Amino acid sequence: MKYFICNLFIILFIFCTSCIKTKPSEDSGNMNTELGDKIFQDKLLGKWYLNEWDLYHTLDFSDNEIVIHNHIDTTFQYQYELKGDSLIFSDSFNHKKYYVNQIFYINDEELVFINFMEKEGKQKYSRTKLK
Repeated sequence: MKYFICNLFIILFIFCTSCIKTKPSEDSGNMNTELGDKIFQDKLLGKWYLNEWDLYHTLDFSDNEIVIHNHIDTTFQYQYELKGDSLIFSDSFNHKKYYVNQIFYINDEELVFINFMEKEGKQKYSRTKLK
């Protein structure tokens, strides 16, 4: 009888937990299916514009290097690599890793970071430069 009640409890627990529908989080609900496990480097190549006069307003990707234009006439240059949904910046001289930037969404026209360098919050870049 003791084992019967224990097994019954386990079966009810499994049944109840499998029937519960979880509400998708705000962030995961918008994730592009193209993102998957790996972002293809050719999607990043070229210029991306933040369209705000702010830190890191223009990103220029080449094969393995990124040039970042800043609002105070400064540019940063890093080597980059893609690992899953993250863009990792490193120094070309000593290969020290500086930033891990998680990509939230990418398609042919938009690139959205969950965080970019030390800027917190979503950063939305586009291929089109607005005036």
